Amino acid sequence: MSDKNYELLYHYEQLGNDGNITIRLPQELKKDFLEAAGNSRNSGRLIREFMIQYISDHKK
Repeated sequence: MSDKNYELLYHYEQLGNDGNITIRLPQELKKDFLEAAGNSRNSGRLIREFMIQYISDHKK
C-alpha cells in the first residue's frame, strides 16, 4: 500500500460509519469471500481497503 493509501485509510478510519452500500452478488461469491477474509468483520475492512485503493488510483 502506498503512502497516499495509508493517508486515505487513516482519514476514512477517523470518520464515523454513517453510510451503507448494499450490493447484490452471487451467494457463492459472498461465501467464498467471507471464507477468504476469515470473518465478516475482516470482510468489511477489506472492502473499505479495496475502495480506498480504487479512490487512490482514480481520484484526481
